[in-house]
Amino acid sequence: KEAGRDDWRLVASCFAQLQDLLGVVFTVDRMATRANKRCKQFCSNSSVDPECFGDSAFSVDWRVDRFGHPAINYCFPPFSLIQRVVEHVKECQTWVTIVIPWWPSQHWWVKLVAMCQSMWKFPKGTMPFETIQDGEWTAVEGPLSFEPIVCVLDARTHTQRYS
Repeated sequence: KEAGRDDWRLVASCFAQLQDLLGVVFTVDRMATRANKRCKQFCSNSSVDPECFGDSAFSVDWRVDRFGHPAINYCFPPFSLIQRVVEHVKECQTWVTIVIPWWPSQHWWVKLVAMCQSMWKFPKGTMPFETIQDGEWTAVEGPLSFEPIVCVLDARTHTQRYS
């Protein structure tokens, strides 16, 4: 059931609630495909998709969108790329809202928490994810093997953050 979770996405209502909660409209989905993107602009973990920008999500500066405007970043990375995402956020000195598992035992957790501005767990009993089945987006069913959370990571300097 969770084998193909790299193709999951946050359901539209959860994505909208997240934007409302933060008071933003995300402009770039930093780890997406044409199928599961939640923003018009998106980066992929490869350059295979002709609609994505940059050779990969890690080859572009996350401070800006494809037009050079300040980016409002959303990211739901494959679990195997979480450490790389955390490192890239720090390298770019930017911020991102990221959907990840609650995994305090992971080696990247300390770095993540050091940049974490806020963190929320999804309400018990809600299923925030959907996946493609028979060509249609459908809710992921059953209990998950992990507890999903949302973190706002901020690696900007003090002067950048409040100017």
